[in-house]
Amino acid sequence: MLKSISPDTLPDAGKPDSLPFGLFATRIENLQPGQTVTLNFYLPGDYENETWYKYDPVKGWYKFENVNFTYDSVNGYTEASLILKDGETGDIDGVVNGIIIDPGGVGLFYQKGDINRDWRIDISDVILCLRMCIGIDPVDLLKADINSDGTVDISDVILTLRLAIGLPVK
Repeated sequence: MLKSISPDTLPDAGKPDSLPFGLFATRIENLQPGQTVTLNFYLPGDYENETWYKYDPVKGWYKFENVNFTYDSVNGYTEASLILKDGETGDIDGVVNGIIIDPGGVGLFYQKGDINRDWRIDISDVILCLRMCIGIDPVDLLKADINSDGTVDISDVILTLRLAIGLPVK
């Protein structure tokens, strides 16, 4: 069974900034108790820093490590291959019972400095940071406080500019 779950119906604490395909709830039955399976998803596009996230009512949101992402440039999709084990890795019921229940999906987090949330840091982000710095726009510490000092000031503008032109933030 494969079913779509809207991430909006789940708690926000620890949730990735974007779950572009929502969550996939899978239920695999008739397995041998303790069996390991590989589950493949084919997602349109190529992703940088993609991570598979799961939601568990007890543990909350967490990063799932047993996944490999492979981009197929000819066909333009990313294959996500998950390795799940009944009762263990990837099975949220945690019971060795021949059934794997697995809610998860690709999660993406915005990089600090991507103030307009368009998945890149460029001059538009520098301008938005400057507008916050001089009081034109409301300050958003989560997006624009690059040095994490609790304020958005000229140092954050300079750091955003460094990120935009590909220089390291020191």
